[in-house]
Amino acid sequence: MSRLRLPTQEDHHAGEAKQRDRKRTSRGGRRLFDLAGGDGAADERARRLRDRRRARPRPAHPLRHLHRRDRGREQVLREEGLEILTGTAPNALAGEHRRYSLTRVPGAIFTDPEIASVGLTAEEAQAQGRKVKVGKQEMTKVGRARAMGETEGFVKFVVDADSDELLGMHVLAYHGADLLAQGVIAMNGTGTLAPLLDCVCIHPTLSEGVKAAAGNLQAAEIPDTAGDLPVR
Repeated sequence: MSRLRLPTQEDHHAGEAKQRDRKRTSRGGRRLFDLAGGDGAADERARRLRDRRRARPRPAHPLRHLHRRDRGREQVLREEGLEILTGTAPNALAGEHRRYSLTRVPGAIFTDPEIASVGLTAEEAQAQGRKVKVGKQEMTKVGRARAMGETEGFVKFVVDADSDELLGMHVLAYHGADLLAQGVIAMNGTGTLAPLLDCVCIHPTLSEGVKAAAGNLQAAEIPDTAGDLPVR
């Protein structure tokens, strides 16, 4: 029966040397050396490789044409790149004229409570000459929010009064960014609140507040400034 041999200090130093030899950076392939020095030739080769990669011409940013006020949504658009390319490729290859609407790109600020918004506010819609209906539900009237002690804020929908098109959704609430997804899906689906009104929400959940806001639509004849989120 063989005896168990405890590692010695020499084994420890040998293991550290092997680890240093295996380390590489993820991009340039440059060898990482300890502070005592390293292979100067390998270090020079890695530097030249890095310089060549930096010198390569890069294509122009596909979102360079965006107005300055839309630059804040640029990161979101990068994540939605597949949908943008779905319109870009047919335009370039088949001469089609598809357009991508920035009004359907959501945004959120992760404060406490969270601020989330997509589409137009009531003021923006009225400035375009639209007649709008506004549906709003205070979180103080949502059972789950009261049980959690998170009653600050509201859920709000902006709808075209003539066509029932969903123009915007604005949320100031606990987990508001998660609740916004229901409005984003509706805007990119039927474009109306009909599916949301027909669905059954689990009780008690925060989603009940979203459905309640959809069911509280009322005509807004004057600019509706109370409760609207800041415009960009």
